[in-house]
Amino acid sequence: IHDHVYSYPPVTLLYTPAFGAIPYFWSLGLWTLISVLLFGLAARPWLAREKLPEWLGLILPTTIVCVWAGHYGLIMGALWLAAWHHLETRPKLSGVLTGLMIIKPHMAILMPIIFLRRKSWTAMATAAATVAILVGLSVLLYGIELWHIYLTSTSQNQLSLLHATHTFFAKMMPTLSPALFALGFSAGVVWPMQVTMAVVVIILMWRYQPADPYRAGLAAAVATFLILPYAFNYDMTVVGLASLIVLVDASRAVRIWAALMASFIFLLPAVIIDMNRAGFWIAPLLLAAFLFQILHDVKRAPRWGKTAA
Repeated sequence: IHDHVYSYPPVTLLYTPAFGAIPYFWSLGLWTLISVLLFGLAARPWLAREKLPEWLGLILPTTIVCVWAGHYGLIMGALWLAAWHHLETRPKLSGVLTGLMIIKPHMAILMPIIFLRRKSWTAMATAAATVAILVGLSVLLYGIELWHIYLTSTSQNQLSLLHATHTFFAKMMPTLSPALFALGFSAGVVWPMQVTMAVVVIILMWRYQPADPYRAGLAAAVATFLILPYAFNYDMTVVGLASLIVLVDASRAVRIWAALMASFIFLLPAVIIDMNRAGFWIAPLLLAAFLFQILHDVKRAPRWGKTAA
């Protein structure tokens, strides 16, 4: 118990008491069922565009990892996919879905930049209003002190995991900072490298972001894990879907290197703990190569995701 903390913002208290009101295993089962169903529904349009069975979204390695971990990965993945699906046709709904990502706000770090780049003013305004309403409700019901705790001691505790690379939690991370700490680099080297990586990725996404929101959503999901120092394998649900789509397209076009790269990413969430335990902290390199592959495919004349569902 002492290794676990409640690391989520106070807005999550607007609904989590309902799960705490029923016995643990029933609550866990309900949470898991809701998470899987929501992600499966959100992934349907993306799979349909590739003429893939819709049930594939339910058995991705990332989906299985989320069921094992019981975390927010599938919920966040569903919000992400649905927000991108509706971005051009229903921007207000897309903004609301983006605002709901405040349950794990760091995972939506790219969304304001994406909205700005795409000039999605309606979605941006709606997302900001949704966040303001949720934060206001949480303050009204629970007070401002919980936000102070979340932004100070809770966040500091979570960031400390980046240095504790001997722990199980750190070995679940596919991000750059814990990999560099594990390889023996000091904070004076790690943080400038993390910032440099983030800046480069943001520039790439700003300059080469695909026009199609489906393709842009998958690329942005991969880019998020290169920008963030703190994320886990169970957060990689959309990355898992992206790897499946790229793998299928590359296999159809007999592009061996792209298929091989997508295969690595497809399996990464399931094997990263053992990889990191063995000292192979190479997940950031694989994710960077995968992002370049996606952006290159889009620039080259992509086959995947060309027609709307």
